[in-house]
Amino acid sequence: MRKLSVILLVIALSCTLATCSKTAPISSDPVPTAVETASATPVPTPKPEKTVSFADPILEKMVRAAMNKPEGDITVAEAEALTELKISIDWNPDPVPNTQIKDISGLENFKNLENLELHFHAISDISPLAGLTKLTRLSLGGNPISDLTPLAGLTNIESLTLFNCQAKDYTPLAKLTRLGMLLLDYSTLDDVSILSGLTELWWLSIANTQVNDVSPLSNLSNLRQLQLSGCPISDYTPLLAIYPNLEDKDFNIVTSLRQLGFAPINNAPQVEGYKEDDMFITVHHAEWGEMDDEERVDAVLLCKDYETENEIIVIYYPLKEQFLVLSHPGDFRYFIDVKSLEAGVEYGEDRANAFIEKAYDEVDPFVLVTPIRDFERIMTETFGVSADMLFDLPREAEAVQPAASENSLIGMGFDFNDAGTFGVYEEHEPHYVNVAITRPEWGECSESWGWNVQFMDTNINGYSVLIWYFVDQEKYNVRIERDGQGGNYDYFPATDEYSNIGPDAEIAAQMFNNAFETKGDGFRDKPITYMEKVILDRFGMSIDELYAAPKQ
Repeated sequence: MRKLSVILLVIALSCTLATCSKTAPISSDPVPTAVETASATPVPTPKPEKTVSFADPILEKMVRAAMNKPEGDITVAEAEALTELKISIDWNPDPVPNTQIKDISGLENFKNLENLELHFHAISDISPLAGLTKLTRLSLGGNPISDLTPLAGLTNIESLTLFNCQAKDYTPLAKLTRLGMLLLDYSTLDDVSILSGLTELWWLSIANTQVNDVSPLSNLSNLRQLQLSGCPISDYTPLLAIYPNLEDKDFNIVTSLRQLGFAPINNAPQVEGYKEDDMFITVHHAEWGEMDDEERVDAVLLCKDYETENEIIVIYYPLKEQFLVLSHPGDFRYFIDVKSLEAGVEYGEDRANAFIEKAYDEVDPFVLVTPIRDFERIMTETFGVSADMLFDLPREAEAVQPAASENSLIGMGFDFNDAGTFGVYEEHEPHYVNVAITRPEWGECSESWGWNVQFMDTNINGYSVLIWYFVDQEKYNVRIERDGQGGNYDYFPATDEYSNIGPDAEIAAQMFNNAFETKGDGFRDKPITYMEKVILDRFGMSIDELYAAPKQ
């Protein structure tokens, strides 16, 4: 029975296979495997977006707040989309813990920033900023930055704040020639020679630094704001040329005795005198007039404690480098040599010593030098200058002309009339050429017949040519002259048209063609082209640019 069941199962299976073979014939093509099917229709694997990572959690928190993205990855693409990032904090003498950024790693991904503000953090390393070359404004004030090298390549920066900077080397700033504003207050800067090439500066603040020599700043003619307070500067006179340009400053340059409060003495007009409480000071130069008392000639005199028992007179002779000290009653009299401090006592040495010990609160170890030290102190505290500088000052200030920038009309060689309404540039060799300019805002100009720019060349192939440019009308009036004959016409460059040729049109056209080697009416634009070339060669600018240039 069991054997029969097996036989029946085999027969049934055979029938099933036979049926299948009839309904689904086997193809001769190979059947693809699962692996082959996958390779035939690949599924792309998405690349993960690059993200920004920050080493400082405070920086990350502030950046997220600025980007309004409190959660999720910040992608590099999102970072590169930003052009401005303001994450400064307010100044606090005792900073609140966990409010100051110390590490700015991660900011290197913000490559398109144009404005970055990071005031009053605790950042010393700014190397992540080295590649942010699109920055035009960078605020790092209040950070103890130790190295400015990363700034050297950021040559598009126009505004930079670095107050409280602790760098040892400031030379990288010399490469930032587009700087217009630079604030370095309370920094470790002690030498401004590296700033001498930053001629675009209009605001410079180096207050409370160790700078003591300002002469390298003397050529910064675009400066309008300059702060120097708190610096150990004793001589501001190198800035005299740019001083009139400064609209905001915290120092004064003394230019005359009158500016300090001196005035001619009534009974001795050849002497400049200054009086304050119980002392008076006089200055005299021999060329100002004769003196009855020869001891007061070419001298700076101090009379202290006037009309009291402690009255003393100290006279300084800058030309001799010598002091004369005497008491008014005539109790003592002696000279002191400035260089050696040796005393030459004529009389009353003991009385002088006793007087000085009594009259002065602070006495020098070399007692007779005490009035000299006091004299020097009084000059500095009263006038802010030494006695030598005081002696060198004129009685009244001479007019100081503001410094002219290279790209100003005066800087390019134009001379102006007394009224300042008309400026002319002239060349006399090999023949006479001039360019003149007048503008309505300068005032009415009697030298002009309504033109704004004049050009003259007295030898263009033997002809003298005069061109007047009327800016508002966009019109040129061109004139030519030779041997008593002449001609003129109006030319309009916008339409390349000319009109009003005369007085004899045929003669005028022939003269212009001879001068500019043209035929027919081909001359019409040639004088203007010639004028443009001369102005470009001389001044490096177009006619309209020259007309718009500042006076100084």
